[in-house]
Amino acid sequence: MLTFQVVRALAVATALLATLGCDDDPAGGTATSEEEQAVVQVVERFLRAAGRYDLDSIPLLFTANANIAATSRRDGESVSSTWAIDEWVAALRARPNPRPYTEPVSEFTVRVDNGQLAFVRADATLMRDGRAQSHNIDYFTLILQGGTWKILSGSYTTTPLDSEGG
Repeated sequence: MLTFQVVRALAVATALLATLGCDDDPAGGTATSEEEQAVVQVVERFLRAAGRYDLDSIPLLFTANANIAATSRRDGESVSSTWAIDEWVAALRARPNPRPYTEPVSEFTVRVDNGQLAFVRADATLMRDGRAQSHNIDYFTLILQGGTWKILSGSYTTTPLDSEGG
């Protein structure tokens, strides 16, 4: 039986390989635009729910054992954290005064294989109070469960922007 850490490591490694420009699978791994749109819609729903702190909607978009990981640089040091999805939602619920934000995506890169596994890279800017706060690169691994796309893993890296938004 695979441990949660092994499954997470496999998902991250597979996502990285998919974003490196692997050739289309001649055995039918090429996505249809409908599949790509369906996957992007799930990611967009997550980004909207997270930004609005709609914490009851978020778990519905994820598999039961999903995880979230974040990495950034603070004072020149790399800082990273990983949570199970339920831990991440609980941490958000514990925030006393959450400030809503939006995370408009400038570009999606999508790869769907065999109609059941998808990788999404979202190049986005986190906006809060009308100002660009950070440049985010988000990676998502999704799987098709019972005819519904669910997020298995969400990871992001954040680069703070200067006070003028760039």
